[in-house]
Amino acid sequence: MSFIAHGLKCDSCEEKDPHVFYRRADGPPTCPSCGGSRSVDWSHGKFPGVQGDGIGSFTPVDMGVLGYCETREDFQRAEAKIKERFPGHSVRVESDSNVQRQTLADEHRHRTWARDKGSNLDRKISKEILHDSKKVKAEHKKHALSKNLNPKKVPHKHEVLTKNTLQLVGGN
Repeated sequence: MSFIAHGLKCDSCEEKDPHVFYRRADGPPTCPSCGGSRSVDWSHGKFPGVQGDGIGSFTPVDMGVLGYCETREDFQRAEAKIKERFPGHSVRVESDSNVQRQTLADEHRHRTWARDKGSNLDRKISKEILHDSKKVKAEHKKHALSKNLNPKKVPHKHEVLTKNTLQLVGGN
């Protein structure tokens, strides 16, 4: 059920209505004055406003044992299943408040900090590890390109060493 808003002009009596809100599937409604058909009119100079089931209009919901509902149709199917199993009950979806979202984000940051601290990592060391990793990847890419090879298909030196070591260990 998608809705759209347009300015409409009557094809027979030329009456203009700058803002008409109607269902897209039903098409423009008839003229209230003469009952004639109407078409989209752009003379008001505004772009038509689109509302309804567009991209991003539905927020995904986790329905627990019924699964994750990505679309409104999934949600309506899950809601119908709940009403079928539990007649007389209803579904109420509550969203998180800004305070709850901020609390969840703070807790996530604290858990990350605690995990890193438990591993004896701090921001400076993490950045150094990331920088070194990027440097190794760049060197590998440069070396592969200098030999006219695809860097994604050529294994890194540490991968080759690991494979050889595994073969030696496996052979004993």
